[in-house]
Amino acid sequence: MKKSNVNQVAAFGKLVGICNDLGASYNPSKAALKTTTLATLLEQAQQSLEAANVARINYMLAINSRQERYAGIYPLVARVVRALSASDTSDSN
Repeated sequence: MKKSNVNQVAAFGKLVGICNDLGASYNPSKAALKTTTLATLLEQAQQSLEAANVARINYMLAINSRQERYAGIYPLVARVVRALSASDTSDSN
């Protein structure tokens, strides 16, 4: 996850905190800028960050698992290829 996304959500959280601290003096005319709407947006952003973090962790676990499963395949394939080349058989057999 990009650090800039985390920083932006943290900065947005500070902004929502400032708006809440202003209390009744913060009274925007647009509904999208009201403190309740901003708090809802902040919660959604935090949930999205958490979901992205969980998805990244699951992705990394899948990669590690696949690497562990196939770790021994290269030496095995190399031995098979060497054994076939040493057997002096033709390609048609």
